[in-house]
Amino acid sequence: MVARIIQAIIVGLLQPYLAYRIAKYLFNPVTGLAAAILTAFYTYFIYYSATLMTEPFYIVAILACLWISIRMVRREPVDDPGSSDSEMPENLWLGLWLGLMLGIAVLMRQLFLLVVPFVFLWIWWASGKRIWRSLFISGLTIVIMVIPFTVFNYLRFDRFVLLNTNAGYALFWSNHPIYGTKFVPILTDEMGSYHELIPEELLSLDEAALDQELLKIGIRFITEDPLRYLALSISRIPPYFIFWPSSSSSLISNVSRVSSFGIMLPFMLYGLYRSFVNRLKPLIKQPLFLLYMFIIIYTAMHILTWTLVRYRLPVDAVLVIFAGMAIVDLMGRVPILKKWVNSAA
Repeated sequence: MVARIIQAIIVGLLQPYLAYRIAKYLFNPVTGLAAAILTAFYTYFIYYSATLMTEPFYIVAILACLWISIRMVRREPVDDPGSSDSEMPENLWLGLWLGLMLGIAVLMRQLFLLVVPFVFLWIWWASGKRIWRSLFISGLTIVIMVIPFTVFNYLRFDRFVLLNTNAGYALFWSNHPIYGTKFVPILTDEMGSYHELIPEELLSLDEAALDQELLKIGIRFITEDPLRYLALSISRIPPYFIFWPSSSSSLISNVSRVSSFGIMLPFMLYGLYRSFVNRLKPLIKQPLFLLYMFIIIYTAMHILTWTLVRYRLPVDAVLVIFAGMAIVDLMGRVPILKKWVNSAA
């Protein structure tokens, strides 16, 4: 209980604060306040903030990564001859902080390693391709944070295991022929258990060796029948974006789903639309592009592998920012509120 309370307080403060900072910079202070309030009352976030899983701190780390990335691009390039000496240390410190936040995210979800190159590429491009020192510090920080776990794994298994042994199991189970072309997030009793799907001749292997063998089999499932894999991936879209009640879910899950994503989805979509049509500069160098890119890449990774509602929560944390923008935009269209919104913005 003590751990849950501490976690809920830390996450309950940091996540709305980061949503506020990002939304304020992208849009205006009123939108920042709206995003913070929506984040604070988003039922899924409340539910998971007191759940002893990696999701709460993982989401905070991702929002911190996005905010620091935006700040790095907003600053003058560190090796620009026209930048002052005071600007160089700040950019280098931002590089260190970005590395720490990315490292935390990676340690909590090895899958996030696939996102890191895209973040670095956007920062490099949007900053005029001259911020390599900060990016080098960020990358070096991630490596330093990962190495101890890799060394531990090598000493334990006598083979290279970067961080964990999830990839092979996930790819094998998520693309197993037992699904056919319709993915089921959690196997039913009629389908059996996940352990029963593992070939019996592999059960004598240790955890790392088994993971690597399952990874090979999972890749073979894809290459041998790519059309089935495509249909299976498409079938993962509804479970990923589910916002309606389900008989297979508990009461608290159904209530959390409908009262958060179910209510906010129209505002999220409207906010995405308004933010896109209102852009004035080339999109790729705008901070908005970083958020669009994260939503698309992170969603695609799970649709192509394994889908659960809680895997979507980091995307929800970013979409809530757009929901805040949508609500402020709609308020500005009401005559009695328009003057207040405009003056506050």
